[in-house]
Amino acid sequence: VPNAWMRYYTPPTEKELYDNQFVPAFERIYLMDLWNGVKYKNRNQTLWNVYKVPPGGSIMNSNSGQGQSTTLSPSDVLTDGDATTEYRVNWWPSNVAQAFPHEFEIDMGQTEEFDHLRLGKAGNMNYFPMASYLQIHVSDSNSTEDEDSIHNETSLVFEGIYNNTVSEFVYFNKKVSGRYIKLVFLNNSLLWKDGNPGRTCLSTISTGMH
Repeated sequence: VPNAWMRYYTPPTEKELYDNQFVPAFERIYLMDLWNGVKYKNRNQTLWNVYKVPPGGSIMNSNSGQGQSTTLSPSDVLTDGDATTEYRVNWWPSNVAQAFPHEFEIDMGQTEEFDHLRLGKAGNMNYFPMASYLQIHVSDSNSTEDEDSIHNETSLVFEGIYNNTVSEFVYFNKKVSGRYIKLVFLNNSLLWKDGNPGRTCLSTISTGMH
């Protein structure tokens, strides 16, 4: 056999093995799902309409003192994903403070499936905290004539305490579906600014699924 046909094998060094190892093309996808600090992924709420709210007003810059009034609609401040915009039920002075219950009704524009709600807390929790008894109704109907509408007990999916000093999330322990949501806040056991009786203040209403 001619010597030119012969090749003598020299085992590679550890460094050569390391420098020439195969790098898979899909390695770049590792960067696609890096956590960016957001704890809750909001769904598309462009179709949402918060069409019924108790007397009150929309607030911006709510993390600074009492915030400032804004012409933004309840739908705007409750679905914009901004924790510094909120809807605050009338609470002061006492002659305009809105008595309970406080009812919110939302048309999501289409039937959605979810197993919990996020009810965003106030921007200034030193002034406007909540610990409330809450009822949540979900249905595909908001007609007062339908037996399974959000106005009847058959649509009740949650009844219990909502305390946003502990958590903004309300879990149903089951999957529900519907187009309409009705929130009924029956009280607030926490005092607000200057010792005034607490009312209802929300910065977000959004649905989620485990």
